[in-house]
Amino acid sequence: MELLVLAVDPGRSKCGLAVVGADSGVLTRAVVPKDRLGEMVQKFAGSFSPAVIIVGGGTGGRDAKTVIESLPVGPPVKTVDERFTSLNARVRFFKENPPRGLRRLIPTTLQVPSVPYDDYVAVLLAERYIAEHGKS
Repeated sequence: MELLVLAVDPGRSKCGLAVVGADSGVLTRAVVPKDRLGEMVQKFAGSFSPAVIIVGGGTGGRDAKTVIESLPVGPPVKTVDERFTSLNARVRFFKENPPRGLRRLIPTTLQVPSVPYDDYVAVLLAERYIAEHGKS
């Protein structure tokens, strides 16, 4: 049976969410306002039945974990290290969404994505968790 992970990248005003399978890859992802975190975690958990919910331990991590643990969802909730994920997520964002027009002449290391990319951080958290804990 495939390991499915629901990952949450908490922030001050918005959160990134992603459901990632060890074999199937990214199944869904979203950036949601912080006040809709509980609702979206319930929706994703109900649709995908993840084995675990992981929450980044950085900004807002404690509050997000409290919100998620109060939900009637079921899988265990674990806090994970999220060091360097924002930087790596920006690299991945630009790889999948290369700049266009004149922006393509500016190195992506000097650019900030024009849209929130917290969902990419959540994907990286999930992939890191799967790599550390095996596929099953």
